[in-house]
Amino acid sequence: MQPNIFDDFIKAIQKFSSDYGILGLIVLAFVIMLMVLWIFLPFAVYPLHASIRRCSRELRVLNRKIDQLIMNTSVESKKP
Repeated sequence: MQPNIFDDFIKAIQKFSSDYGILGLIVLAFVIMLMVLWIFLPFAVYPLHASIRRCSRELRVLNRKIDQLIMNTSVESKKP
């Protein structure tokens, strides 16, 4: 019978745990979790960046409209 990759993985985990103990397994799990988060980070950052850019554009348009309103009201109030 030929060993498969799952058996090799279990043997490697058993050897790692016997060499480094439970603390080593916790550190290994933490490192793997950080690695996965680092890989998926761009998928979370890009939509957030696009949303911020869209809001910034809308705020600039709103700011221009408010400036025009202020200019119009100040011009109208100066007329006798």
